Amino acid sequence: MGVGGVRIPQPDEIRVYLALFPDPADLAADLCAAAAQRFGDRAQVSLELYRSREFDDEYLTIYVRQERYESGAGPRNRRWGSAKRSAVSRTLLAAYCHAARHVRGFAPDRRASDHGRLIAFCRQHRLSDVADKLGRLEQWRAQCDYDDDVQTWTKSPSSR
Repeated sequence: MGVGGVRIPQPDEIRVYLALFPDPADLAADLCAAAAQRFGDRAQVSLELYRSREFDDEYLTIYVRQERYESGAGPRNRRWGSAKRSAVSRTLLAAYCHAARHVRGFAPDRRASDHGRLIAFCRQHRLSDVADKLGRLEQWRAQCDYDDDVQTWTKSPSSR
């Protein structure tokens, strides 16, 4: 099954997920449409539910599968960059969830703004070391989202 050039291999899974978590529905639709428009017939765009093997977690994922990739973006480089991007994203989520559970007095709203709120809360309550580490992970994740070359990373996002 598919909608607007986007393949949805397990539509029932997506429906159930969006019934439980309706917030990303509009964003997912917009991102799928943008990906389908950007890649057109040169790629297969699909919306799928990713289930983590390490954590009790699942989330919507948009996959773009191409027969040919641009120069320098071959399978080996693509997998390496994707692995780092995924690792940073998952690390940020795990660190955030751990901190949110253990920082007394913080009440998450289960929205994207919770990350920034938690960092501010930690700073206000003299937990600057936690705030600094979460802030660094946020910077790394932003670099993953916007920088093409993830392979040259070192320990600090500001050291590039």
